[in-house]
Formats: sequence, C-alpha cells, structure tokens
Amino acid sequence: MVLQLLFASTAIIGRGFIAKVRRERRRQPRPAVMGENTTLNPPSSPASSPSFGALNQQPDRNSDTGQPQNLPALYLQNPIKDREIRILILKPGGWDDPIECDLELGNVDTSTYEALSYTWRAPPNDHLLVVNGIHIKIRENLFWALKYLRSPGNGVPRRIWVDAICIDQQGGQNPEKDVQIPLMGDIYGNATEVLVWLGKDDEEKKSSKALKHFEEMNDGNLSHHRMIQDFHENKEIWFDFGERLLSRDWFTRVWTVQEFIRATKLRFIWGQHQAPEELFTTIGLLHRRQSLQLQRTEFAMAHAESAEVASAQAVAFLFVRRNSWREGGTSLALWILQFCERVCGDPKDLIYGYIALDGDCPIKPNCKWSWQNLYVEATKYILERNQTLDFIFAGQGSGRDAELPSWVPDLRLPRHHLYPVLPRLNFGNPVYQASLSLEPDISFDGNILKASGAKLTRIESLSMEQDDTGQSIAESRRLAFKGAQRTRHRLYPTEHCHTYEKAFARTMVMDLGPDKERCGEGEGFREWDESMPVPSSFLSPDMSEAERRAAYSIRKFHQERMSRLGRRFATIKGGYMGLVPYNAQIHDLVVVLKGASMPVLLRDHPNHHGHFTLVGACYVHGFMDGELFRSLKRCRTFVIR
Repeated sequence: MVLQLLFASTAIIGRGFIAKVRRERRRQPRPAVMGENTTLNPPSSPASSPSFGALNQQPDRNSDTGQPQNLPALYLQNPIKDREIRILILKPGGWDDPIECDLELGNVDTSTYEALSYTWRAPPNDHLLVVNGIHIKIRENLFWALKYLRSPGNGVPRRIWVDAICIDQQGGQNPEKDVQIPLMGDIYGNATEVLVWLGKDDEEKKSSKALKHFEEMNDGNLSHHRMIQDFHENKEIWFDFGERLLSRDWFTRVWTVQEFIRATKLRFIWGQHQAPEELFTTIGLLHRRQSLQLQRTEFAMAHAESAEVASAQAVAFLFVRRNSWREGGTSLALWILQFCERVCGDPKDLIYGYIALDGDCPIKPNCKWSWQNLYVEATKYILERNQTLDFIFAGQGSGRDAELPSWVPDLRLPRHHLYPVLPRLNFGNPVYQASLSLEPDISFDGNILKASGAKLTRIESLSMEQDDTGQSIAESRRLAFKGAQRTRHRLYPTEHCHTYEKAFARTMVMDLGPDKERCGEGEGFREWDESMPVPSSFLSPDMSEAERRAAYSIRKFHQERMSRLGRRFATIKGGYMGLVPYNAQIHDLVVVLKGASMPVLLRDHPNHHGHFTLVGACYVHGFMDGELFRSLKRCRTFVIR
C-alpha cells in the first residue's frame, strides 16, 4: 500500500514535482554498492551499503561458478541419499570472531531447521568461513548474512539450510543437484521459518527509517486522503522505502519466487533490521488492490517502465501468486510467463526454478539435458496439461536459438519478445477466443508438433515495422485503403458490419481499449476526442474532470503504442487486415489452431514440403472470436517444425 499510494499520490502532485525531486536526488552522491571495498562496524553502528544495482549481470545461485571453495572433502564426509539434506550448524560468536559452522545430515520431512533465502551475487569467493574445521571461501553477501544471523557468544547455535553450502553445486556424472533441486520446494516449505536476507542496511539507514515510519502508520485507518497528506509531509521517506528496500535484487531473481511461495513463515532481514511477513503482505496486497487506479494516473503512464513501478509490481505479484498457489490451480506456464523478467545465470533455471510450484509437473533435473532439450520437454508438458496452445506464442522473435523447434518458446529472450503486446492468454479468461472453446488436437513426433486447425489465407502486403514516428502509421493507412475495393466507408468483409475505416481503427490497437479489454465506442486507434465522455471505468472521486480526461488520454496513447510496437500492419488476401509479428513475410499463412486464443502465422518450411515453421501470434480483424470455426466443416493437420 505504501509504495502504491506513493504513485497514486504523484498524479495529484504532478510530474513537475517528481522530476524536480529526482534531479535533486541525482545530484547527491550515491552510497557504494555491495561488492565494493566497504567495511562493517559492530552491530551498534554498521556502516553498510545498499544492495541494488547491476542486477542483470549477476550469476544465479545455481551457476557452477558459485561453489564455495574447499567443500568437496566435506561432501564426501556427508553423502546424502533419498530425502536427506545437509544442515549448517551456525555456531555463536562475537562480532569480530571467525564464522564457524558444522555440517550435519538431516531429513527434509523430520528435521528442524531454518532456510536462508538470498542472492548469490557476483564473484569472487573471498570471505572466509570455517566448516567442520576446514577453511572455505564464500561470497560476500552470504558472509554478511551469516555474520548478522549468528547468535552472540553466549547464544545457541542456529540450524540453517543454505543452498551454496548444503548442496554440492559442482557434482559429477550423478550430481547432487539433480536430486536436491526437486526437494527445494519441500526444503523451504518444511522450514520452521524462511529468513529472507535483503542485504546490509544502507549507510544512512533510510530504508529502516522508512519502514519504521510506515509501521507506525499501519494502525488500520489508512485512508487514501491520509496517505496523500503523509506523502506531502514525508516525501523523502516514501522514495526511500521504494528505492532502498523494495528495489533490492532479491525481488529480481528466479529462485526466490519458489522460496517465497513455498514458505509457511517468513521474516525479511537487512542488516540489523527485520520486518514481519505481515507488514510486507499488507503492502503487497493493498498495492495489488489499487493497481488499476495506479495505471490510470498521469504519473504512472509517464513512468510506466520506471524501476520503482517495476519493483512495486514485482512485490505485489509475489503476494498475489502466493495466495493463488495455496488455493491450488496454478500451472508451470503461469509461473514462467508471469515472472519472465526474473534473472538467472543458467537458462535451465527458467524451468527448474518453478517446477516445485506445479505439483503435477513430471520434469526432473537431468544433468545430461541441454537447455534446449529441457525447453522442448517443458513445452510438451505445458501444451498437454493446460489444454491450450497459447504458450507457443511466447519467446518468438530475433535472437532465438537456431536449434530450438519453432513452436518451443525461447524463454531466454527479453520480456517484449515473450509476448510483445499479447493480451491475456488462454489460461482462464482470455481476451480473444479465435478458436472458440475448442480443445487442442495435437501430437508430437520427436521435435515435431502436429496440430489441427483451420486455414484462413496468406499475407499479400506488409508495412514497415511500427514505430513512434508517423511514417509507419501513414504507410499502414495507405495499404489499408489501397484500391477501390477498400474505400473508407465500404463494409469490411466480415459479420461485424464495420466500415474499413472502423476496421482499421480497431486493427491498429488490436481491438483493445485503454484497460486492455475489447474496444468500446470511441476506443479504436485515434477515435476518441475531447468531445467524447471519459468511460465510466476511469471515473475516480479523487481526480478532477480535467485530470480524468488527461489520464485517459495518456493511457489510451500508451495502449495504442504498445499494440503496434514490434509488429507490422498487413493486408491479407480476401480484403482482410491485421497486425502481425515484425518478422512476417508476404505469403505467410494465417491459421487458427484449435485451442489457441489468437491466429498464428506459419511459414512454409524450406527443406520439408508441406511442413511449416511458426512465426508468431497475430491479430486479424474479424477473426478473433471464433468466426472461422463457426462456418468451418473440416479441419486439417499442420506439421510444425
């Protein structure tokens, strides 16, 4: 709620003030980032640094570069089997004493232990730890976590599961990772408490002060008006909470998702400070509850891709998906697509990091598999399990690995390649129903997908790739109305009785309004003007009429832009039009496959007559709600390589 209301409030204050605050903050020297040569004072006055920055360059915890040195001998002394795990016994000690631990065997179902959730961060391994009398070297972030977590000299040992130490990350022909990774969901789920280590406190302790401020405010009477007033009075505190706490790299990693979701009890820790799960849960759920209001503010539209907004959405998503998982019904595909911006060092982890959240998933880690093999097997499982083909829309575009079958998403690609402008896919309540409610009719022959569907026709002309200039729009309009058969006022050749002018306006936004729902009156491309009323969904008691109109106009422009970017306008034989992937070619075939919510483009395979490669999903006006299947008498099978 805290960070959410910050963004909602800025719509009233105005973008000018926000820009001013940010300029002032940029002039101030930023503290050193973890990993630089910093020292740590005793707990009474720790001088530490924030833990955010350079997130995408950090290796994943299961990267083989992160194994603490000198551990193989310890693993030989403590071999594990079945559902056994190693537990780190963290001995008490003074602040300046060496960190000493023992490793002992335990059982994931019966042992008592805590589990550490943290990020590995970048090498080198240059901090000393004593385990069973052997000196090993570990990375800095883990070193500080153990230093802060251990009990004082007269305390009791702590029993903690730490993946970097308790699992042999190197392995051999039969690596422990293949056995231990499937257990990780249970390891975190059965822990008495999951300790989320966010890093050391920042030098000025602003994140801790901000959290204390909001704890005092969290008295059950947090009205919108009260929060706006508090923002005016404590602007810096609001920014500090988002930038110095919620933007930490723990919220960006693949593996921390399942660690958070599976935990029965959590505690967030940074430096000497900690916060109960309940406070973060309140922030996350209230943030989600007000997300629609956030999206309609002028500030949010102007800063839709800002780090603060992204981190806040990531936090909210964790809490929402945790509740969904506990209620059951979530699938591997949902975890992969909804957390596709999470960072990891090994492409396999984009699958392995989420399999523990899908109770039906039969996939087990296999050190002999390439990541390409894993992606093929995961895609087969997802298509068969979810009874939808929409997953194949993801991971298409430039940069795809040439060894992957075209129907298998390349999950390594950035988010805009996973689904550049795709709306809700067919995982519950899709915005389109191009194949009605028909279930997929598919089979596999090795790496070949055979899918039943209906052919529409082929592309006859293409515009340049859509961009932010008027040139691509002008060229699209020229193609749309080229020839007497497509005059502006002539009826489009489908059952909707739209004119070509209306069809073009709807096509250029994929028939989606500012709320990413199907277009209402005046919500097509550039149809809305100042004389038309703002849709009732945008009415808010906290915004003036002028603010509502401005917010709606900005939101509509944003949706128009996102619908077009990464795509090309196409005319399709038969007088139809659509938006297709930027790598489409003339003569590509438009097909609607059973079980897919959108049409797809298929390209004739150069080496196998009658076979195809998948180009990607597309929007074809007049064929997004099952129109092709209502009059179809017979389907055919498409062989996709």
